[in-house]
Amino acid sequence: DCQDRVIDRIRKDKGAADASVTDGRAAVKDAEAELARLQGELAACNTQQREHQRSVETYEARRKSAERVLESGGGDPEAAQRQIDAVADILDDLETKLLEGMEQAETLTEQIGAAHTQIEDAKKALAAAEEAHPKTITALKAEYATAQAARQKAWDQLDHHTRSKYEMLVQRKGRAVATIEGDSCKACRRFVQPQHLQDLQRGLIVPCRGCGRWLIPPG
Repeated sequence: DCQDRVIDRIRKDKGAADASVTDGRAAVKDAEAELARLQGELAACNTQQREHQRSVETYEARRKSAERVLESGGGDPEAAQRQIDAVADILDDLETKLLEGMEQAETLTEQIGAAHTQIEDAKKALAAAEEAHPKTITALKAEYATAQAARQKAWDQLDHHTRSKYEMLVQRKGRAVATIEGDSCKACRRFVQPQHLQDLQRGLIVPCRGCGRWLIPPG
């Protein structure tokens, strides 16, 4: 069971090492996608600003035309004044939209700067993970081979009945053995009788009366 625990830990370490690279690549991809989104929003904002500005120029031209009618005294002065009043309201609304667009563009520009920084940080983290990954995997493979050899050596020393019982416990409980902590099974907290502790000290296999796992004596 000791070697099984080592093997399980090695597998988890390998999974963590693989995940560090996979997660790193995903982080870069997500950061780049966020940058593209922000850049798209800024481009749309700038396009809208240009449209508003063209509208402002158009309505300013209409206002000037109406003002010339009033100044010259020709045409319909009342219609010219109505046009001036209507254009003034439209220009006020357009100027408000231009100011709001400027604020939005400024915010998006700041967010784009932060997104660039996030991409660089993600790329650095990914590079570090990719650099460390091969060394980590090589070391884990060597440790795994050693643990497997030790496990096989111990396994070969067990009789058929003990092997079958061990495999059954692993299948049912996940772990075949449990340590004793204080005077109780660490896995299920069931009290261990003093006689059972003595049997363990004599080298006998003693199952826990609570969970059924084989007990390992303290110390």
